[in-house]
Amino acid sequence: MKRAVTILIIMTFCISTMSVFAKRDTEKNTPIHKNNTITSVETPEPTETPEPTESPEPTETPEPTETPEPTETPEPTESPEPTESPEPTESPEPTETPEPSESPEPSESPDQGDKSNNGKSKVNKELLKAKIEERKEVRTEAKEYIKDLKSLFKDADVEDKKEILKQIAEVKKELKDYSIGVFVRGIAVDFDKYDGVKPIIENGRTLAPIRAIVETFGADVAWDEETKTVTITKEDNIIVMQIDNKIATVNGKKYELDTPPAIVKNRTLVPVRFIFEAFNMGVEWDEESQTIIIE
Repeated sequence: MKRAVTILIIMTFCISTMSVFAKRDTEKNTPIHKNNTITSVETPEPTETPEPTESPEPTETPEPTETPEPTETPEPTESPEPTESPEPTESPEPTETPEPSESPEPSESPDQGDKSNNGKSKVNKELLKAKIEERKEVRTEAKEYIKDLKSLFKDADVEDKKEILKQIAEVKKELKDYSIGVFVRGIAVDFDKYDGVKPIIENGRTLAPIRAIVETFGADVAWDEETKTVTITKEDNIIVMQIDNKIATVNGKKYELDTPPAIVKNRTLVPVRFIFEAFNMGVEWDEESQTIIIE
């Protein structure tokens, strides 16, 4: 860069010098007017302009000395690994405390109140047996009492029927008997004659063994094993129902049941209210004695 600047200066100097000399030559060659007479003046031959001396080349600037690379700092010496602390010695396991020796079981003492100190029972076994039999007799008598009450129901008036149902409810409560009773035109249905299958309640509807309730008021029942269909006929009325099917027909007209017929212990149970209302009979429910009254 400095060399180029120097050359540029020299060239500029040469050009300016040549311009000066050219101007002088022009002045010498111009004629001088004396008394309107032009006298020519000889222009001396131009002296050769000495060639400009070459300016010494600029000395090259010494290249910057390379800075010495920094000496590598010595890597830190590895610190010696910490010596492993000795594993703590295992504390000796606690010695098992010996289980307390089982104390000998106390010899069975005679039942208090039943046996005396000499091992003899104070209770008269014959008396105990008699009490048990008496209780059974009481239950049997209570059931017989209920049957006697039911037998009076047919010929009783409205007030007497209410009293009979009240007495039945009290005895059943004492016996903790929660079975459902049914009266059809005053006649109590004896379910014991039909394998002892009792009525049940499903979805708020009472289902009862069909033969037990229908044969009580003189209707005919037919069963089709293949289609699981039961047909009830009385005079000109025909009811057709199918197991687990909520659609029943009465004289060919379809009705939807709240609860379909079912089979329990090989007995077909049907909705009681639907059957008897289809035959234009009234159905009442006595909650206290758990009894259905059909008239």
